[in-house]
Amino acid sequence: MAEERPRQPVPLDYPQNAINRTLVAPYSPRPAPGAPVSAPITWDELDDPGLRPDGFTIRSVLPRLETHGDLFSAVLDHRQALPPLR
Repeated sequence: MAEERPRQPVPLDYPQNAINRTLVAPYSPRPAPGAPVSAPITWDELDDPGLRPDGFTIRSVLPRLETHGDLFSAVLDHRQALPPLR
């Protein structure tokens, strides 16, 4: 069952959707010290002041998957419709 979304604005990095910009797939290691890994987060984690871009690493992401499950899987299983831009 999908997690209920809060009824408030969601940050969207729209400048990233431009020519010569790259997006990172979930669970992809990044070329940086400590081998950080891009990882989906929960709505509650979005407000965590301790959340950092390097907070998940190749050493910590597998235990996270074991405890939280694959938070990205719902994106692949459900069609999404975006409302028209205003």
